[in-house]
Amino acid sequence: MQTFLAPALAAFALLATLCSCATHKNSTVQSTSPELNAIRDLRLAGKFTAAKQAAQTLVTARTQALGAEHKETLRACLDLGKTLYFMHHYAEAEAELKKLLPLMQKVFGVEGRETLECQSELIANLDNQDKLAEAVAACHSLIPLQTRVLGPEDQETLETRRSLACNLACQKKLTAAETEYHQLLPLLERVHGPEAPATLHTRYMINAVLSNQGRHTEVEQACCRLLTVETRVYGARSEETLLTRKLYASTLWKLGKTDAAEIQYRQVLAISERALGPEHLKTLRARLALATCLANQGKDTEALTYAQRALEGQIKMLGKDHPETQDSQHLVDELKKLNAKA
Repeated sequence: MQTFLAPALAAFALLATLCSCATHKNSTVQSTSPELNAIRDLRLAGKFTAAKQAAQTLVTARTQALGAEHKETLRACLDLGKTLYFMHHYAEAEAELKKLLPLMQKVFGVEGRETLECQSELIANLDNQDKLAEAVAACHSLIPLQTRVLGPEDQETLETRRSLACNLACQKKLTAAETEYHQLLPLLERVHGPEAPATLHTRYMINAVLSNQGRHTEVEQACCRLLTVETRVYGARSEETLLTRKLYASTLWKLGKTDAAEIQYRQVLAISERALGPEHLKTLRARLALATCLANQGKDTEALTYAQRALEGQIKMLGKDHPETQDSQHLVDELKKLNAKA
């Protein structure tokens, strides 16, 4: 029997989708500045172009009236950086924040809250550009300051540590990532609770890191426990639960438990079809994963049916020349040969 590539996304592919892991939020907290509150309200309303124009106007006005290094001018510059982030203008935001940071350190001090916030904003923009090494270095610099000033269990400190762990994982520094996640998990459980989204996400990421270290028996047991909790908290059709089920299926397959893996892949596909639709890209990947699992069990006729449906959808969604489409085409071609010989 011919062996095909492992079904489902590799764990590193899963990690890559999660590398931008800082949960940056458009704060609803009122500022003491009416102008900054107005810009915040524009962002909350999704009027980002108007927010950017208002932020730039405020920076210019405060620079002219108060000077470039006045605290209120610097706060306006920081708010402009936030607005650029929410517009997904990460490179532009990064440049603004890097220019701003030394002024923040000079005026507010290295441990000033505005300075720490500026560094957090910079890390978020580095994350979203996959500048992993630079983001890791920035996290290492910021975490001791946040721990000292804000405390080890402050939300901003925890978010920076989550960003550090995720970026380490995406750099394939698995031992360091595992250590950081294991140190972070009890803090999140204490602050947010054992079933809070941040806690459950961290448990998933630990499983993904362990999977990339080949520790599949540990991952199998941990995924089974996590699935139970996520199904209760989120529901069986949630994106979070589905992601864990994919990892669980892949782990079972790697352990040679192909019958159990097939059951999980069928559930992933059924849930994906109901929750996302039959032509969604994630559904097509789930269909291909099941096809590959079936092919590795010698169920070539059924595997070909699923692989052909996945291929048809990928051609429509991605085009014939996309790498995913070409991989599916290769599987279909091989399965046709095997079915012709049968």
